[in-house]
Amino acid sequence: MNKRLLVAAISAAVAVPATAQNVTVYGILDASVVQTDNGAFSQTTVNSGYLTSSRLGFSGSEDLGGGLKALFKLEGRLAFDSNGSLGTSTVVSAGGTTSTGMGIFNRDAYVGLAGGFGEIHLGTMETETSRNQVNATGFNVGLATAAFGSSFDAVTGDRVANAVRYISPSFAGLTVAASGFQGEYNSTTSSSSASSYNGTQFSAAYASGPFTARIAQVNRQAPLGTAASGGRAKSTVFGAGYDFGVANVSVMKYTFDPTSTSSDNRSATVIAAKVPVSAQVNFIGTYSLLEEQAAGTTFSSSGATGKAQVLYAGLTYDLSKRTTAYVMTGKLNNDANGKFVLNSGATPAVNTDQTNYAFGIRHAF
Repeated sequence: MNKRLLVAAISAAVAVPATAQNVTVYGILDASVVQTDNGAFSQTTVNSGYLTSSRLGFSGSEDLGGGLKALFKLEGRLAFDSNGSLGTSTVVSAGGTTSTGMGIFNRDAYVGLAGGFGEIHLGTMETETSRNQVNATGFNVGLATAAFGSSFDAVTGDRVANAVRYISPSFAGLTVAASGFQGEYNSTTSSSSASSYNGTQFSAAYASGPFTARIAQVNRQAPLGTAASGGRAKSTVFGAGYDFGVANVSVMKYTFDPTSTSSDNRSATVIAAKVPVSAQVNFIGTYSLLEEQAAGTTFSSSGATGKAQVLYAGLTYDLSKRTTAYVMTGKLNNDANGKFVLNSGATPAVNTDQTNYAFGIRHAF
């Protein structure tokens, strides 16, 4: 009897509680050698995140009982080609700054609750336009919109801090998300109002068999005296895709629309495809039309509308479930007023074309 009591006591002491927390460490390491012809000169670089953004993350959940869970996510971008340094994200943070964020967890950092009602997140998170753009095309932001990338949202950024987000459960294939974020702009020396940099965002995604469709929008209040002149800046994504079996094809429209004529309206129309060649080999490609209207000067000459056509094509080879080798080439043609830039390239002069070639390895863990 004493032995039975001893065994029971030891078992109770080492038993895992019903509310044990599950923590996952994950990441992606994507490194490549890229040769870029910038017109007047060429350069060879070793890059991180050409095909997929490199990252290191931690996620977890705790069962609280009654169908309720606590959850968290901490994820940072890695520029491990540069001495293992942290990467950057364009973050709307306290004071409304959209400068690059160098924090440890500069991609996502939030805590929340999940249940039959859906999920609620509080913290720093990816904008709905950025999240749905990547999901719509399946590729890195840079391969979809070339130079635009996170700088496409010149005012909204690709991450928002001080945010609260709700994600619904799936209703017959439809999932919606909505959030608000605070600029927390407390300057007493500026004419900006207390609501400066505050914003809202939403998205809706639908999936039914091989068909998918998405829409997302981010709105942000800008302060007086900035490029948006006290108005609102808006970025929008529309996307749809269909898996034909022999090819997965998607289309996407991406726009950035500030309310001031002194700001640069931008748009990107993207067609993306992934074609299985064999069990291990896939062809991937994107074709994009980019435009910045006359008021802008970032990707076009002053006072003139700049346009560009961009083509990316390549092959991926799955060495295992976690490791992929790839070769890619990109070709960008600027018009007479355009100065767009390829992924990993340097900003060219107006009306200068670019070409790059990349070989890389991507490993997920």
